Amino acid sequence: MQHTTKYQLNLIEPSDEFSPDPLNDNMNKVEELFAGQLKFEAGSYTGNGRTSEDIRLEFGIRPFMVIVYHSTDIEYGGFPWYRDARYGRTSKLGSSSWDGPELTWTDNTVSWHVSNNYVIKCFLNEADVVYNYFAIGI
Repeated sequence: MQHTTKYQLNLIEPSDEFSPDPLNDNMNKVEELFAGQLKFEAGSYTGNGRTSEDIRLEFGIRPFMVIVYHSTDIEYGGFPWYRDARYGRTSKLGSSSWDGPELTWTDNTVSWHVSNNYVIKCFLNEADVVYNYFAIGI
């Protein structure tokens, strides 16, 4: 049986008898190739209502996309934030001229803070509200 050059996947030729073994071998190789590439992480935090400190999420991965959402009010959160974006949208409501909270990214964190007098809900930090998040990264 011949194999691909780069990943050594099995090449099935017209003269080969049908057997699921080469296909299963290929799937195992593909799974190994992607193992450890994309990782997912999820969690939650409880808002404290303060505007004087950053909200900071720390991950065991290097996130390239994070979504934070309000646990009970679907109008707030649920928008993807992409690595190195300066602002993150947080609400379906309000002025389209507002960019959202200013984001700061490090290798394994994202944080944001209140930089003006917008509604605290828009900063995903309403007191005693649980916020859920998930991240995709490497």
